[in-house]
Amino acid sequence: MESCRLGVMPLIVLTADRALFTDFGGLNFLGFGLCLPYRLVPSFIEYNILAPRIPADEGGRALYAPYALAKVEASLLASGFNRSEVLITPPEHV
Repeated sequence: MESCRLGVMPLIVLTADRALFTDFGGLNFLGFGLCLPYRLVPSFIEYNILAPRIPADEGGRALYAPYALAKVEASLLASGFNRSEVLITPPEHV
């Protein structure tokens, strides 16, 4: 992560599994496909169509985050942490 290379390490890293940390390609009903048994859904379809990656910047910070993680981040910021101490990152960047 870029922030780590610069010597600024976040104190708190928030992430989720791939099924929760996606926007379902803008089609929310595709989320139900992630409930199917893994033997029925090829991993290519699961990871590229049903749960595409969320983009992140050079430092690993997600460009947008799931609502639940954004609420946790907001609570931490309201509690006195600053933005450089809290990082929401996609699971691929951990």
